[in-house]
Amino acid sequence: MKYIEDRPLRVAGEPYPLHLWRLLRWVSELRLVPAATETARNPLRRPLIFGPAARLTRPGKILTFAAVVLLLLSFRRGESFAMQTSALISGTIVWAALVGWWYRPRVEARRLGSSWAVAKQPYRAQVQLSHRGTRPLRNLVVREMHVRGFRLPSESLRPHLDQLPQGGQISVPIEVTPQSRGNHRLDGVVVDSYFPFFLTRSSQKISLPQPLSVLPPAVRFDLASLRLMSDQAAKSVRFGTDKGRRERALDYAFSRNFQSGDPPARLDRRASARRGEPMSKVFHGALKLNPQGLVLVVDMSLASLPEWQPRPNDPAEIDRRLALAVEVERRARGEGLKLDGCWWNGVWQPVANTDDFYRQVAGAEARHQRNLPTQLDHDDWIHVLVTGRWDQQVDSWVERHRASGFMVLVLLLPEAPEYAGELPIIAGYTELPR
Repeated sequence: MKYIEDRPLRVAGEPYPLHLWRLLRWVSELRLVPAATETARNPLRRPLIFGPAARLTRPGKILTFAAVVLLLLSFRRGESFAMQTSALISGTIVWAALVGWWYRPRVEARRLGSSWAVAKQPYRAQVQLSHRGTRPLRNLVVREMHVRGFRLPSESLRPHLDQLPQGGQISVPIEVTPQSRGNHRLDGVVVDSYFPFFLTRSSQKISLPQPLSVLPPAVRFDLASLRLMSDQAAKSVRFGTDKGRRERALDYAFSRNFQSGDPPARLDRRASARRGEPMSKVFHGALKLNPQGLVLVVDMSLASLPEWQPRPNDPAEIDRRLALAVEVERRARGEGLKLDGCWWNGVWQPVANTDDFYRQVAGAEARHQRNLPTQLDHDDWIHVLVTGRWDQQVDSWVERHRASGFMVLVLLLPEAPEYAGELPIIAGYTELPR
């Protein structure tokens, strides 16, 4: 509860003093220092960003500190200290700063990269630099601007460019690591010059805003083929029973030994006469499914999320569920199934392309109550339900649409250990381990 987004919600029916106590606790834990970006022009932060601390590199700061210490300890009667050393160090740093300012970067940049990334994994892009200055550039490093929720590589690991002549162009790789899922924005890039002695840093900030959809951390799932699961589910006698009133829903498959509880109507007289023992007919679904595409239904509700809390403290469960949805979309794309739309716990959102789907995944939020669609429109499409718990509400919803001839595949990723093992063993139902 450190940010404005964590403000407690007012729950109807609860005592008002309880809500005030939650507000007081939220205010006490609120982050007082705002998370500003590198492009901010706050006059209080500007000396820190553009002052000597930002102009000096780590060796330059060490030498500056040594020069100040020598200057303070160099008294006339102290023969072991010499002010000439302090003056030499200070003069070297000032000379490096002046030369670096004279050869400061004056370039134009253009970023080339994808519009999505994965949390906890490096996002790499290319930046094309075009030198527009009158003097050559040396010892260049290109990096992203500091953005909340992103981590930059250390200064020693950034790609180093020895020289860029006047009017030259070059492509430089840059890297940044997002830490959490969401729809973020990269502000721009910074071109640093360490010429001449790597003691000072002359920077040029270039605004290159770009939206970036950060997907949840990748999780490996062992999923079967969607077409194979739909074919197996279509053979179930429970699929298309209501639709079978208009079309033939069952087809004879084979005969087996008569078992206790089999209805007399399933008795296979020909096989019984041939084998000399009672035989029963076994039927499979006769409705042939030729899927035209895929529709994703993602249950974004969490049983452990209190009603007064706007978002979960740990988004790991929702991120794993969304990672499963991303894996289903990739598997469907590999099998030639087009993703038509997604149901995000109350809202239908059409999907134009893969980037649009990734943007929806990055912006999905956890909900307090489950909300499934009351009606499905495409009976020749595969509907994949991704949920975290199995109960009577989900069971009745799936059975109702399956009986109407809609192919619904269920993927259960238990959000807690107590919800594991509750999924029935039926074709088209898959429970994944935590």
